[in-house]
Amino acid sequence: ASVSSSCLGTPAKPRPVMLTLHRPICLAFSGLICLQAFADVELPEPEGVLLMSIELKESAFSGVPAGKHGYFLYVKDAGAFVRGPLVTGYRYDNGKLIDVFGGGSSGSVWFLEKLEDLGVRPFEYSSALASARILESQDSSGVEMDEAAPVGMNDGTYEISYSYQGVSVKFSEENPGPVLRRYSKYNDNISQFSELVNLMSTYYGLMKIGM
Repeated sequence: ASVSSSCLGTPAKPRPVMLTLHRPICLAFSGLICLQAFADVELPEPEGVLLMSIELKESAFSGVPAGKHGYFLYVKDAGAFVRGPLVTGYRYDNGKLIDVFGGGSSGSVWFLEKLEDLGVRPFEYSSALASARILESQDSSGVEMDEAAPVGMNDGTYEISYSYQGVSVKFSEENPGPVLRRYSKYNDNISQFSELVNLMSTYYGLMKIGM
């Protein structure tokens, strides 16, 4: 009588795994090869109240996104048995939610303590920027940068909003990162908001590497 190969422990032929791609994975061999690989994972929709967002409205390279595109921080009450509110970040790409970060108690407490230390004040962005440009033009010690507009790694128009504990700031700007950094030395409100953007970026980085 014949004996089935499965009874003898012959390894089964592996089946190919089909993946829906959405997160970049970089593999190092002789050099660095970046592959676009995506796990088919259903991510939770935002909960709580929008605290801050950095949203691309129009790219210099690809035009207007097909939907919500950028980074959004939400804060929600965690209940009586958790210390402080929870801060969770959501990343959208052309209308699709592709990543969620933060949301833990310790990271949220760290972020909100840094935010309190920063003490963001309400201000009118266009007026602050106009004032900063005047001061820069009068600064003989400054670097001659007025011949070229600030350029970012992802050229485009962004909308940045912040709303927390009664303080609200919202504005649109082309390449806001370089603009905020350039004029920080000439306006306290712009400097403070630049630090706020850095805080959000730091929170994202710390949460992604598990710190």
